[in-house]
Amino acid sequence: MGSKDLHRRVRMASIALLTLLGLAGALQAPPPRAVRRSALKATVEDRVVLVAGVLSLTGRSVARELGKADLRVKALVGSESYLQAADDDGRQLGADCSRYDCASSIDALVVATDEPPDAKAAAQLVADAVARGASTVVAYSRLGAAAGGAAAALEALGGDAAAWARYEAAVVSASGGASVKVLRTGAMLGGPYYALDVDTLRAQTARVVDDERAVAVLAPSAKRSQPGFGGSRVPLAGLASLALDAPSSFCADATTGPGQETGEAELRAGLAAAPAPEQAAGAPPAASDFGADVLAAFAEPRQLKAVNPFLAPPAVSGPYWFVVFGAAFQLWLASFNWTWCDVGWAVDPASPAHGAFSSLDTLCEWDAKTKTARRVDALSVGYKQATLDRLQKTGYYDEAKGNARTELYERRTAELKTGTK
Repeated sequence: MGSKDLHRRVRMASIALLTLLGLAGALQAPPPRAVRRSALKATVEDRVVLVAGVLSLTGRSVARELGKADLRVKALVGSESYLQAADDDGRQLGADCSRYDCASSIDALVVATDEPPDAKAAAQLVADAVARGASTVVAYSRLGAAAGGAAAALEALGGDAAAWARYEAAVVSASGGASVKVLRTGAMLGGPYYALDVDTLRAQTARVVDDERAVAVLAPSAKRSQPGFGGSRVPLAGLASLALDAPSSFCADATTGPGQETGEAELRAGLAAAPAPEQAAGAPPAASDFGADVLAAFAEPRQLKAVNPFLAPPAVSGPYWFVVFGAAFQLWLASFNWTWCDVGWAVDPASPAHGAFSSLDTLCEWDAKTKTARRVDALSVGYKQATLDRLQKTGYYDEAKGNARTELYERRTAELKTGTK
């Protein structure tokens, strides 16, 4: 075999090998889709975190953000509701944690719901989680949570500040030796789950606040409220992973607003500076195995409570209060029994505005001397004058005698009105 043949065979073999390598590379599985990670990441990532309330919009968002922080999330759901505990991509959020298969230990408990949970069920939940090794409890609450006073009075009208305060007290009292981190936020709007809310108003306002990323972490105050419509869901849900790393127990208010995303260092500093929650009296309940009362309160779907429109934010409650005050003002004016005769500028012939109210002459008699008008109750001015003219012609009324023939005048007036001759 000549050298030319050898070189040709080598070139052909090389081309065939490169072709096979290229084909093999093209047939390889595509790289996994990049997953957007949250900027708020826990420092200890290999922790088992049990999320209670994951079937609520708030709980799903918190579980989603915890998963982005590379924490091992377990969802507290009943066996029948397990398939509903999925994130916005359809992936299940964690292992089924019903009363029969949640005996494994957990490192932390996060409670996140849309409505204030039952205080007794919350205490039992915390006690059960602490008995399984949870050293940290993160409880999402609401801004303005307060017990007694005005909060208790407003509860009869639909206010939930007192219910959130009872829930916070139950969590603190049942925590035992675990640290408790209470995050008070406004009602969360926006994020990937607002489309699941059938309330048109909430869905519309969710779009408004969805891009708000600035977060302010402040000391708790019973008078604090969320500016605007509600709190932006994504940054508030992401605070849970940072709360797990807080050095001690705290109770903090978290509000959102327009602007750039708040830095992680600033958020951690705000959480670390927040004061400890108030200690609640009472012994923690005996630990159980996530009984039926706990699963019913935290592991089953719950319908959102109807919001009292009079206690909603001003953008919603304003029109309702305007109607109430307007109706009350009209009733107050009606109590004076006023008529147009009491409006001098309308019935005074010398007034520039009198022309627009000329038809009122048939209801009021204007006295030029006293500059006042009196109401004609029985007859209009025009009809009364026509009657007087006819009475003068028929002799029933003598202007010179004045009231001497009042009886005849009144009788004839009645005849004219009834058509009697």
